[in-house]
Amino acid sequence: MTPLAVSLEKQWALQQMVFAAALEDLEKEFAAMSVRFMPIKGAYLIASGLASHMRARKMLDLDLLLLPEDFEKATRHFSHHPRSRPDRNYWPFEMSFTYETAGAALYVELHRQLNYPQRFLLPARELFTRGTNTGTVQVIPCPEDGLLILICHSLVHIAYEMRGTLFEEVSLVSGQAGFSWEKFWELAKGTGIVEYVGMILARYAKVCKRDIPLPKPGLRSRVLSPMIRPGVYRRLPVMVRKVMLEMAFVRDRWGLMFERFEREK
Repeated sequence: MTPLAVSLEKQWALQQMVFAAALEDLEKEFAAMSVRFMPIKGAYLIASGLASHMRARKMLDLDLLLLPEDFEKATRHFSHHPRSRPDRNYWPFEMSFTYETAGAALYVELHRQLNYPQRFLLPARELFTRGTNTGTVQVIPCPEDGLLILICHSLVHIAYEMRGTLFEEVSLVSGQAGFSWEKFWELAKGTGIVEYVGMILARYAKVCKRDIPLPKPGLRSRVLSPMIRPGVYRRLPVMVRKVMLEMAFVRDRWGLMFERFEREK
C-alpha cells in the first residue's frame, strides 16, 4: 500500500469520527427544536455505520434532510446560533452554514427537498414515513431509499463527475440486512427516472459481477450506457455529458430548463 493510500485511509478514519461527533451534537440542537432530521448521502453512510466499511471516501459536508414545514424553523435557529456561520447557497431549497463542533469547523447543508421535482421525485415526507427513528429526532432512510437517494443524486452531478466510490456504496447499501430489490424497484418507479437508475445499476452489475434484478433497458439507456464507461466518460466534454447523461434522463427536462431560466434571470 502506498503512503498516499495510507494517508487517505487515516484521513477518512478521522473524518468519520469528526462527522459522527458532529451528528450527535446536531441531534441535540434538533431535539431542542423538536425537529426531526434525516442524514442523507455521506451523512447517511456515517449514521448507518456503512462508512466504516469503506477504505476511503471524499466527504466535504453533512447533508441533512428536513420536513418542509420544519425548514424555516431550523434555518432561523442556525442562522443565529453562536457556533454557526451561515453561507449563501445556490439552491433555493437548501440552507448552508459552517458549524463549529468536535474541535472542527464543518460545512452543513439543510435540505427541505432533495432536488427539483423536475429532475426526480423523492418527497421528503415519504422518505420520513418509510425511515427508522434511531435517536430522539434522527430518522435513517430505509435501505431502499438510501440507495435511491445515492443514485438519484448521482444524476445531479453526472455532467461533472461520477464518484469513484459510487459502486462500492451501491454494494454496501444494497447489502444491508432486509434490503429488498422488489421494494427498491417499486419505489424507483415513483422517481420518474427509473431508466437512469436501471442504467447505473446495470453498469454496476456488470463491473462488480453482481446478479441483481434489472428492468428491461429502454432505448435511451441502450444507446447512452456506453458513455458512462470510465474511459469514454473522461473524454466527453461537460456539455455533452449534461445533454446526453443528465438532461436525457431527468423527469421533466423542459420544466427543469424553465426553472433554471427563472432562477438565473
